Amino acid sequence: MVRRPILGRAVLTILPVTMSCAESSSPQPSVDASGTVDAPTGMDVPFDGTDDEPEGGPTGYFITGELAGVVRFAPYNIEPKPPNYTLIEARIAPSQSASYWSFNSYDPMGPFPVTASCGDDIIFYLQFIDKETSPPHTYSSRSTMGSCAFTYVEPSSPDVYEGTFSAVLLRADVQTYFAVTEGRFRYPRWKDGGR
Repeated sequence: MVRRPILGRAVLTILPVTMSCAESSSPQPSVDASGTVDAPTGMDVPFDGTDDEPEGGPTGYFITGELAGVVRFAPYNIEPKPPNYTLIEARIAPSQSASYWSFNSYDPMGPFPVTASCGDDIIFYLQFIDKETSPPHTYSSRSTMGSCAFTYVEPSSPDVYEGTFSAVLLRADVQTYFAVTEGRFRYPRWKDGGR
């Protein structure tokens, strides 16, 4: 398995809020003693036929984090977006009707690590849309006490952005805030001249 080092961690100070958390029996992301981060263990990650099992789905890209006591591992439908307006959506299954993470930020410029927070700009936000409920539940940082912080680390390849994140997201239908922990991401860069 290819291992990629994580050089930084997001630090988030959470103001007092009402939080609702459940016990998690879901698989947890693995971090070894050297600080290497892999996709969560125990996930059904497809094997691509090469000698190395991919770390985050068919392409090796993923967004994952624990929200409301459940690890939300999303390795599907991740595509590069044009520079400076990076809307990344990552689904937990191949179907367009699957639950998904969504975050929007500017592409970071080095030197790394680079940390960006939701308050840095109006366009920077994090959401999770849980489509396994009816109606779907939307958890969003775009609220009075919502927050998020992403730390982009030195990329393991010039073709990717990767790092860690944490957040406090509002589930609007119940007016309750939930912490996001163990957040990790890897997504492709937009190549010069196109994808």
